[in-house]
Amino acid sequence: MPCRGRGESEGHLEFRHRAINVGAIGTGRNAEPSDAGEVIQIIRSTLADIYSQEVAQKVRVQYGGSVKPGNIRDFMAHPEVDGALVGGASLDPEEFALIVKYR
Repeated sequence: MPCRGRGESEGHLEFRHRAINVGAIGTGRNAEPSDAGEVIQIIRSTLADIYSQEVAQKVRVQYGGSVKPGNIRDFMAHPEVDGALVGGASLDPEEFALIVKYR
């Protein structure tokens, strides 16, 4: 559900979402890029219903699962994914640098 109140003002909508498989927490397993894209499409559809299609397309939605140097390119290639929230891989400077420079 979109954040209301603190995160919403004229011209600004704050939205945070992390779809997780509870059984996968801490395992380093990630969703497939197509799964992440499908969830983001649902988020955008919901935002369009609540606000407008224009707002839904302006909101940046990031994948918040397990991204690593070996899978970041696939997630970022998906047209619905606007970015990634890097978790444990950010603790290793070399891994993090590879993620940042995935292109």
